[in-house]
Amino acid sequence: MATHVKPTGRDEIVDAVLDAAERLFADHGPAHVSMRGIAAEAGVTYSLLNRHLGSREALLERVLVRIEDRWDRRDVPDREIVATILGDRRDPGIHLRLLAWALLTGEGDVHTRHVSALRRLGDGTDDPEQAAADLAQVFGWRFFGGFLTETLGLDTVAADRVHRQIRDRLVER
Repeated sequence: MATHVKPTGRDEIVDAVLDAAERLFADHGPAHVSMRGIAAEAGVTYSLLNRHLGSREALLERVLVRIEDRWDRRDVPDREIVATILGDRRDPGIHLRLLAWALLTGEGDVHTRHVSALRRLGDGTDDPEQAAADLAQVFGWRFFGGFLTETLGLDTVAADRVHRQIRDRLVER
């Protein structure tokens, strides 16, 4: 739903567009959201969106960076980062959803910056091997959890327990 007060000035426009993009990407997935839809949701014209943020890839990059900057700007507890990256069991969360979509489609300039938060979740060391293992577990569960749940005959309670075990293991290390 479009905002009622139209943003004015570069900073307000950029914030409104990023807010709208994050909401729409989370609700519908990035493949089903148009730049014009984001502009309408933000209460700006498509030309303003394009002028201030550029291409779809640039917008995707800005949304990912914005999410990650929230973790860097303040002392965010590891549990909150894990909750954001892992999402709840039924929804992978906006960060992981956008990151996976960008990797699979080749859209956006996705690189190791976007997974740096997982490195922080270990014992304080910058261990790329552990970060790789953590990412493999998170990605594996997020994108194949439904298949594993069905194949292994897990009920909802058991699948929720697996999700919590992954989250807790990442935080407790």
